[in-house]
Amino acid sequence: MRSYIIRKSLAEEANAGWVWICEPRRHKAWTSRTVVKIRRPGSLLGVYVELRLIDTNFIKRYNEGRRLFISDGNDMIVMSEWYRHSLGVSATSPDNTTGTVRLDIQKAPIWGWRSLRAAVQQPDPVARLSTRLGILGLWLGLLGVWLGVLGILPFGACREPAFLFGGAILAIVGVLGVWGCWGRPKARSR
Repeated sequence: MRSYIIRKSLAEEANAGWVWICEPRRHKAWTSRTVVKIRRPGSLLGVYVELRLIDTNFIKRYNEGRRLFISDGNDMIVMSEWYRHSLGVSATSPDNTTGTVRLDIQKAPIWGWRSLRAAVQQPDPVARLSTRLGILGLWLGLLGVWLGVLGILPFGACREPAFLFGGAILAIVGVLGVWGCWGRPKARSR
């Protein structure tokens, strides 16, 4: 858990599914486009997001025409209003030294699950909708296959433990799919 200076994202990145980070002490620990979970202390929920590393090109583009410049020497995160609101960050830092927010950033452990959660919590409504429809389609396809297998068997075979187990697995996959489709977490007031 570290304290970070939080900055607003560029206007053209308001719907982007990533945040920019500069951590001089841990710069080699992250790679660009890593999906991480960011959460506030004391909160179990967090946001899943792609992490991009702040480099000199980003700093040059960010500082063009702005009064408040960023530099490459502080623990800093540049994120859109969508992610700030999800984390309960009400204000951004007025300078490069004060106004920090404590955040816990960890690489999300499960390969497919982290990408799914990042896609569902995107600021872009098209990405969220397509992910949810894809999960629903997968679940309905599995249900259709299972019901098709049950349909070609004699009725007595449908009571076998293997088929009941298959139905239970399908129900678990459906519940996980619905849980994976939840949107961004609601920010707690502090």
